[in-house]
Amino acid sequence: MLKWVLRIIYVIVISVLSLQIYHFAYFSKLQAYYEEHIADRMDDDEAYLIGMNTLMGLNYFRQSPLLYVYEQDSGDYQLRVSIRAVSASTETEHFDGFVVFVNHVRIYEDGVLVDNPVLRITVELSEATLTVGDEQTNTGSVFFDPGQPFAFYNVPLLFLFDSDNYLKVPDSDVIAVLNTLEISYSNGEREDNALVFNPVPLFIASRFEINEAVLGNNKDADFDLDVDLYRLHGLFADDMPDESEIIFYDLVTDRGDLSPYNHLVWRTMLIYIVIVLTLTYLLFFHKNVMETVRAKRYQKEPPKPKSSQTLFHDHEEKDGK
Repeated sequence: MLKWVLRIIYVIVISVLSLQIYHFAYFSKLQAYYEEHIADRMDDDEAYLIGMNTLMGLNYFRQSPLLYVYEQDSGDYQLRVSIRAVSASTETEHFDGFVVFVNHVRIYEDGVLVDNPVLRITVELSEATLTVGDEQTNTGSVFFDPGQPFAFYNVPLLFLFDSDNYLKVPDSDVIAVLNTLEISYSNGEREDNALVFNPVPLFIASRFEINEAVLGNNKDADFDLDVDLYRLHGLFADDMPDESEIIFYDLVTDRGDLSPYNHLVWRTMLIYIVIVLTLTYLLFFHKNVMETVRAKRYQKEPPKPKSSQTLFHDHEEKDGK
C-alpha cells in the first residue's frame, strides 16, 4: 500500500513539475524573441508595440489618434510619454483599455548620461479598483529595469483595462478615471540592497494642480483622459473589428512569428523527458530488471559438477589382517 501511495505522489510531483518546466521553456522562447526583435527598438513605438502584441497576445493597439502625448527632447531630463488604446481578451470576454508607454528617456547627472536608468511608473485612480496583493487600492506602480531580462512585468509599459482588478468598480458598471500619472527614476544606486529613486519625480501629469517640484519642469496639470476615447468595442459591428474597421480606426493587429523559436521549447522539454525517464527507471524498474537479468543468467549457466574427491580417506593397512 505504501508503495502505491509513493508512486501516486511521484506522479503528482512530476505532473506539477512538468507544467513549470514547460512554462519556463515557453518563456525562454519569448525572451529570445524579445532580445532579437524588440529590445533595441524601444524608441520605435510601432515596432515595440507590435512586439507586445506578439508576446502578450494583445488584440490590437491604436496607432492614432493618441489618447495623450508629452515629449521633452532637450535638457537633462528628456522623455516621451504616450497613452493609446489597446484591447485584450480572455476565452470568453474582450476588454478595452489603454497603455502608458515611456520611451526616449535620456537623463544626465552632472553632464554624464545615466546608463540604463530604472523607471517607476505610478498611477493614481479616482476609485480603489486596482488589486495589489490582497488589497484594493487606487494607486499602483510598475518598474522597468532595462538592464534585466525581459519579463511581462519588466517593460516600460503600464496597462489598464476596463475589467475587474484594473479599472472596473466591483459590482457596478463604473470605470475609474486616471487622476495622476507619475514617473520617477533611479540611477541604479542601492541602499540596503534596495534601489534608491530620485525623490523628485521625473514627470507628473494630473487632473489637479501640481504644487510639487518636478525634474526639468516635466509636468502637465491639464491632463484629462476621457474613458470613452479608448472604449472602442462598442463601435464595432462584432466583438472584434473586421478589416474595414481596423483601417478606419487605425488599429494595429500585426504580430510577429514565434515559430522559429519553438526549438527552444522542444530542446528543454526533451532534456526534461530524458531526465524523468531515467529517474523513473532507477526508482521503479532498475531493481526488478537487474533481478530478472541475474535470474536468466543463472538459468543459462550449466550446473557445476560435484567433485568425487573427498578431503579425507580411510586407509586400511595391507598387512593381511
